[in-house]
Amino acid sequence: MFQASGFMFHVMRPTNKWQISRFLPVVWGTFFFLLYLFLYWPSGGSNPLADRFLIHNQPDEAANYFFIREFALSGRWRFSETLSDTAFNQLHPRSLTVVFGELVPIGFPGLIVIYGELLRLAVAVFGNQFFNLFAVIITPLAAVSAAGFFMVF
Repeated sequence: MFQASGFMFHVMRPTNKWQISRFLPVVWGTFFFLLYLFLYWPSGGSNPLADRFLIHNQPDEAANYFFIREFALSGRWRFSETLSDTAFNQLHPRSLTVVFGELVPIGFPGLIVIYGELLRLAVAVFGNQFFNLFAVIITPLAAVSAAGFFMVF
């Protein structure tokens, strides 16, 4: 302890316990990053990242992926649906709605913009053939980066 201008300060020295607690989020983040990637790897042995589109487990995830792909590759927010006039624009998939005969996203628009811009940059640098790889790793990579960010600050 030392005293400066009337205040008492206690200097903490790093211990093994302190260093482990700062390193633990990175270890857990890496573990969950690898665990999350296995959700997209089928047991049949084929490579889903080489396919044109990924198959998703949830409808919200599929809608977000579809519009992120549209936004990153073509810059469009809308998808024309010719059959929507038959149902008077009332029938649409979950997380989507119909506006003037075109499907548009209604859930998580910020996610679509942020991921779309990041993937547009990645596609511009590495090409379209790596789109699915970057689309799969972007969320867990953001989680690991956030753990590292909070570890530093």
